Amino acid sequence: MKYLLPPVENYYKASLHTHSTVSDGKMTPEEVKAHYKAAGFSILALTDHHIVAAHPQLNDPDFLTLTAIELGLDSEDYAPPASFFGQTYHFNLIAKDPGNLWQPYPPKKITDRNRRQAEAAHWDQRERICSAECANEILQRAKEEGFLAIYNHPTWSKQRYPDYAPLKGLWALEIRNTHNVLNGFDDNNHRVYQDLLELGNRLAVVACDDTHRPHTVGGSWTMIGAKELTYPAVIEAMERGDLYATCGPAIHSLTLDGEMLKITCDPAVQITVQTQARFAKRVAGDDITEGEFDLSVWLQKSAGDPNAFFRLTVTAADGTYAATRAYFLDEL
Repeated sequence: MKYLLPPVENYYKASLHTHSTVSDGKMTPEEVKAHYKAAGFSILALTDHHIVAAHPQLNDPDFLTLTAIELGLDSEDYAPPASFFGQTYHFNLIAKDPGNLWQPYPPKKITDRNRRQAEAAHWDQRERICSAECANEILQRAKEEGFLAIYNHPTWSKQRYPDYAPLKGLWALEIRNTHNVLNGFDDNNHRVYQDLLELGNRLAVVACDDTHRPHTVGGSWTMIGAKELTYPAVIEAMERGDLYATCGPAIHSLTLDGEMLKITCDPAVQITVQTQARFAKRVAGDDITEGEFDLSVWLQKSAGDPNAFFRLTVTAADGTYAATRAYFLDEL
């Protein structure tokens, strides 16, 4: 039997997309921590706009911060904080080393609120253009510099298939963004994830709040199965893909026993399996807490396909869901 979600002692609740007064958030880093810790979170990445920052002063034995930044590549008609038509690429970069303060270009604006972080950062003078070519150049450089890159809210960013199909070097996709969903955008990006996977990308999946104000705290999160709550252990778990994304239901176990895929979870009304092929499975009912799927046909027909994968979605009665990453045939 193979444990697709490892049976480690702790799955830590993580917020991987948040903002503070270092950029355009309405809460100080200390206030952000207080809200997330009260909501049961153990991991926080403060991804302030255009400025990489570490917050070791917030760490305690039960709470870990990750060094991070959110980058934006904006079209000419995009005028933050609001625009009707402008397109943009946004990426979160999570540093694999907590002391890594590299960023690809200077902050857009240095203020009294972010001066300390700006003076500590190490930036290149790189051109920022809203294009896949520029995005890939930055993603490649970020990977070389030791960062994990998340593709943020493609729906809000007005990204279409031709815009995201060329992207390379991503670690994960933000499948749900609470801030945008609450503002009316359908930033539940299952189709984008499927597209990127079918294009040959091996991506994790995360769900994030994109917090600017307290009302979005705890709307979406990522459960990370790390051996302990330390920076190296959490990054190792993220790189292994020992995680799942959710805005409600928990996944308790996920195993592959021969040709049988088995999942246990919080009460749900539907559990689905999707693949790279025209092969899918579904179980549905009232308060179902497990699903068992025979993958023998998929395994047989996908043999030798380097891009063969499956992924699962658990949907609760209130419409909230949990999503696993894609599991590829050659890692099973």
